[in-house]
Amino acid sequence: MHFNSYAALKHNYLFVSLSIPDTQIKTIETSILDENSSILNNEKLWQTTENYFFNAGCLAIKVPSVIVPDEFNVIINPLLPEMSKLKITNMQPITIDPRLFNVY
Repeated sequence: MHFNSYAALKHNYLFVSLSIPDTQIKTIETSILDENSSILNNEKLWQTTENYFFNAGCLAIKVPSVIVPDEFNVIINPLLPEMSKLKITNMQPITIDPRLFNVY
């Protein structure tokens, strides 16, 4: 989770677990990325992701995390009719540590 301002921390958020059919997820392997894959604005990753979303019509793309090595994030394309194949399996409130509000 990333926030651009402390004001965003004052909203109520949920962790939402989804079930997505494996056939609807395209995995982008870390091997396609260059050695600078940890750069947050990775052009090759952006181009590859856009290609799958707009040309291949993928519902979900599993991409390497640039923050946590050996982890992935799943990006969902909400514009496809296959969105109906997603199922919410769990929702849980997020508790934000109140000490974060005491920033000087």
